[in-house]
Amino acid sequence: MAGTQSLPPPELPQLVAEQHVAIPPTDKDSKRLIVVLSHASLETYKSSHSRPGHMGVQREEKYSLLNSDEHIG
Repeated sequence: MAGTQSLPPPELPQLVAEQHVAIPPTDKDSKRLIVVLSHASLETYKSSHSRPGHMGVQREEKYSLLNSDEHIG
């Protein structure tokens, strides 16, 4: 009797929200998007790297939102 084999899960879309310049707290007119994710298993991850800039070496930080399938360790 042959067993059945499951298909691998479908590939999830890779979406990254980026905001290159922070909106200052005094700016009350810019549009904002707030998303509420209820019962989601999420984790924030901060990555940073150094890059040369016009004022010497600059540190660039980027935040990502990971779901439980993307969590490593």
